[in-house]
Amino acid sequence: MCTVLVISDDYVTKEKIGKVLEGMQLPAVVAATEFEVTRACISRRPGIVIADIETTGGVGFESIATARRLAREAYIIAVSRNREEPRWAKVAEACGADEYIPGRLSLAALISAIETCNGSDRD
Repeated sequence: MCTVLVISDDYVTKEKIGKVLEGMQLPAVVAATEFEVTRACISRRPGIVIADIETTGGVGFESIATARRLAREAYIIAVSRNREEPRWAKVAEACGADEYIPGRLSLAALISAIETCNGSDRD
């Protein structure tokens, strides 16, 4: 069972993702700043990273690149919580995300992405 790193500074987003992970019995650690992402990647070695790209100041995209650099085998899922910008998918991919879930955070899509990752040999 892998640890999931959730990157977000939004309480509602963290709660929604936390409930999904709890239901899937996956342990999680939460980070809201680049420093916390770095610390979590080094100390917890997450198998899955869920990055809210709408985190303040672009930290969501930066954190994807940091996670990719520090937890190379992690499956990284970029999510947007409310909006969708056409370029976000390409930026998330360029930063190192394996998957992007656009628009309002779809819990069904998130569960599907996590199940896809858990079925792979990546963690």
